[in-house]
Amino acid sequence: MISHSQFSIKQLKEKTQNLLKKTIKVLERTENLTSYTKKAYNEGYKDGYNEAKKKHLVTFPCSICGKPIEITHPETKEAVAKYMREYGWGHVACHEMRKKS
Repeated sequence: MISHSQFSIKQLKEKTQNLLKKTIKVLERTENLTSYTKKAYNEGYKDGYNEAKKKHLVTFPCSICGKPIEITHPETKEAVAKYMREYGWGHVACHEMRKKS
C-alpha cells in the first residue's frame, strides 16, 4: 500500500482526477451498452410480436368500410368458433378422410 507521504497533494489530486476520468469513461461505456441492449431487446420483441401477430391473429373485413376487424374479445372468439363448427369448417385433411370413409 502506498502511504500519503510518498505523494504530494498535487500528485494525489492528479491521480484522483485521472481515476475519476477513467471511471466516467467506464460509466459512459456501460450506459451506452445498456442503451444498446435495451434498443436491441425492444427491436427483437417488436419483431417477434409482429411475427406472432401475422401468424395467429384472426381478422375479418368490416361489412361497412372493409377494414379488418381483429378478433380479440373472448365472446367474439367463441362466436366465430361456434359458427365454424355449425358450418362444418375443419382441416382439409379431416375433410378428405371423411370423404374416404
